[in-house]
Amino acid sequence: MKIISEATPDFPYQLRTWTSTESIDSAGKVDEPAKAWNRAVIQGFHGAEPEEQAQEKIVASIAKDQQQIYAIYPSEIRPGSLPATDPVATYSSFVGTLNVGEALLATDMITAVTVRPSHRRRGILSRMISTDLTAAKEQGVPMAALTASEATIYGRFGFGEANRYRSITVDTSLGFALRSAPVGTVELAPADTAGQVQAELFKSFHAATFGSISRPDHYRAMVSGEWTFDNPERDSKVRVAVHYAVDGSIDGYLSYKHLGYQSQPVTLEVIDLLALNPQAYLALWQFLADVDLSSAVNWDGAPANDPLLWALADSRRYKVNREVDSLWLRPLDIPVLLNARRYFGAGQIVLKVNDRLNLAAGRFALTVRDGKGHTEVLSAEGPADIEMDVAALGSLYLAGVSARTLWEAGRLDFGTEAAAVELFDEIFRTPVQPVSRTDF
Repeated sequence: MKIISEATPDFPYQLRTWTSTESIDSAGKVDEPAKAWNRAVIQGFHGAEPEEQAQEKIVASIAKDQQQIYAIYPSEIRPGSLPATDPVATYSSFVGTLNVGEALLATDMITAVTVRPSHRRRGILSRMISTDLTAAKEQGVPMAALTASEATIYGRFGFGEANRYRSITVDTSLGFALRSAPVGTVELAPADTAGQVQAELFKSFHAATFGSISRPDHYRAMVSGEWTFDNPERDSKVRVAVHYAVDGSIDGYLSYKHLGYQSQPVTLEVIDLLALNPQAYLALWQFLADVDLSSAVNWDGAPANDPLLWALADSRRYKVNREVDSLWLRPLDIPVLLNARRYFGAGQIVLKVNDRLNLAAGRFALTVRDGKGHTEVLSAEGPADIEMDVAALGSLYLAGVSARTLWEAGRLDFGTEAAAVELFDEIFRTPVQPVSRTDF
């Protein structure tokens, strides 16, 4: 454990950090600081107080991710309140990868961010996030990412919404039909194999899917029903199905459960669904529709541009309950991330990027030819074709939104010419929307 900063009169809190591998011994026993940190995280997300068994499962899982843990401790406590050994704020991060078309880009993945309600608006989150982002940049990680519990928190730290997902309900009652018959076969599989099947499929999915980001280790346990952060006990209602291609290979899988007969309509809930091609995706949906004693399917993770809607014979069976932000991106090293991306357009453009944290500010000349980008760092002063905040670049990087849309929304400098906006969109255009199937 390392003390990053001591308490001062202006900031009466101590910031500590440690690696998750330090928190658990060879026998699987968890140390007290990690237990207190876990309690604070789970309390922040309104979960049940974790027992010893749950602590061991959680810490063992985050140790596999090699997470860097951050915790804020108060310099003083009031009589009868939680002890000083319990952090008032938590944060962790680990290095994963983001599929940017041409490469898998190293990315600082941020998770477990909580601040106790009685200690908010005191600069605590700012201290943790600026410390982590600075460390990530110093370590050569060019991008940071997170999934946000609230959409208004992270923009001020330079994060921009990069893609979206849908929460859907599909009516699978009598009459459900796809416009064309699915290819391949779907079979039930043992639930305890789901973790490994998911891991192997996700490796292929991640390598092939623009906008995909790494999954943390706990997915193995979640999709099999072994345990979740909310429930350390096995969920015996979880079922697993796999899709076999014509050649016999597994190219899709599904984890789901029945919500019980008290739900009206009687509903199946998708826990996870991965498919390496459209045929496997539609076949898994046909399987869900064929499950007896159910007449609806809920999935809180459908892509925003979902082909299922267009595959249904009756598209009104597809109901979007909500569409919300999924992945948020925060550029840290603009030349590296611009050069790493695959491009489908071509041209040259000068960008000016403003950054309140001064981690990625500057003026950059991007030249794109034959799908590859070359970025030159220019002097800070001088003209630019297009000027934006670093959060806007986070949103634009994967082309999940167009520059024209952000320009019309007032998110780009109003002095930007329409021709420059069109040029940016031409350079950054992609044939597919970015898709992420990871929540972290």
